[in-house]
Amino acid sequence: MDDFSTPGQPNVYGISPSPANFIRPGKRPFSSMSPLIAERGGQLVLAIGASGGPRIISAVLQAAVRLLAYGEGLFAAVANPRLHHQLAPDSLYVEDWNATGVAFHYDSGMAQLLKARGHRIAATKWGAITQAVYRDADSDTLHAVSDPRKDGAPAAA
Repeated sequence: MDDFSTPGQPNVYGISPSPANFIRPGKRPFSSMSPLIAERGGQLVLAIGASGGPRIISAVLQAAVRLLAYGEGLFAAVANPRLHHQLAPDSLYVEDWNATGVAFHYDSGMAQLLKARGHRIAATKWGAITQAVYRDADSDTLHAVSDPRKDGAPAAA
């Protein structure tokens, strides 16, 4: 159970325990859950969320920026490799793995540039699992994507 902290024991993600998140009567656990709903002119544009502990926030943000700011397609925005920095440990995690026939390898040139600037780079074989629904304003149709990191299948619908 990694929703609360256990004294003296890091969680499954390697995050040190926090006294503010110890189990106590009446307390609720901290959470990285951060669903995002984007609207334009009062109309839904994007609804996106993820599972994956501390990597949720960076996964949701990167996918939303790729779609809304850079104009990538919905699948590409969700499926492209990601970066994640947790602060502690002081490492920049870059995805480097394969799943369901899809390769998740972050641009090595970018990783080398960041390394040259003093970042500690660490390859990771897991990331947050993102689900997204995008509304195409031109056709008024909804498009949904389930992250291929989990076989492209949602855990619940």
